[in-house]
Amino acid sequence: HNRRGWVHYRKKNLKKAITDFTSSIAKGNNKSDVYNGRAWSYYEDNKYSNAITDFNKAIDISPKYDNAYYGRAFARFDSGNPSGALNDITKAMKIDGSNSTYFITRGLIFQQMNSLTNACKDFQKAKSLSNSDADYYIDLYCK
Repeated sequence: HNRRGWVHYRKKNLKKAITDFTSSIAKGNNKSDVYNGRAWSYYEDNKYSNAITDFNKAIDISPKYDNAYYGRAFARFDSGNPSGALNDITKAMKIDGSNSTYFITRGLIFQQMNSLTNACKDFQKAKSLSNSDADYYIDLYCK
């Protein structure tokens, strides 16, 4: 069920993905990646509260699961909690400081919070990590 859940998720069959991840959990597969998969599926289905609950569970099981912090950052931001999102993306970055996407994401959160100095620092860091998207954000917000 877990593998099939990921296939459904990638195909954007979110309800089927959620059903498969839920079945996997019901059968005793209580691993962080199963909760993370269901959380991402809930997130993509705009069910932010459910997504946050499952990201929390994935983090409880695997506290160093940077992708769960990354996902929870999106869910928190989209549910109106930018400071919670900032906290989560910063935690993801502490776990994997070489992931340039995390720097772009945090930069965009800073930008939305009207902290352009911090946003530009993150976009520059993403650029130093060879993220080709960084130039777009630098040109848009940092000139």
